[in-house]
Amino acid sequence: MFLQQTFENVELNKVNLIVAFYSIPFCKKSEFKDFWNKIENSILPGGYFVGNFFGVNDEWNTDEKRKNMIFLTTDEVSKLFNNFEIITFKEFEKDGTTGFGKLKHWHLINVIAKRK
Repeated sequence: MFLQQTFENVELNKVNLIVAFYSIPFCKKSEFKDFWNKIENSILPGGYFVGNFFGVNDEWNTDEKRKNMIFLTTDEVSKLFNNFEIITFKEFEKDGTTGFGKLKHWHLINVIAKRK
């Protein structure tokens, strides 16, 4: 089942897997802590989070239009997973294109983690 919901109003069921690629950074800064708590609390023990975060060196971090997006350091991302066993934690930077074909500098932190 797929539902379209805003980050601040999202309702999540108890699940074994959450996949979140190229989505979490678009949560409003003011809503991020509550949103992350919902994610963490919805993953059952032994369940997995698979997704990515935008790092502080991402080009959009200097774009005034994107000032409400979430850009995190590797330490900040790591701290989100205190209640998880980290399986994969990879940070990388590269120049590439957006979904709209525009060139940008990406700074991504990819995570696979298992809930304790």
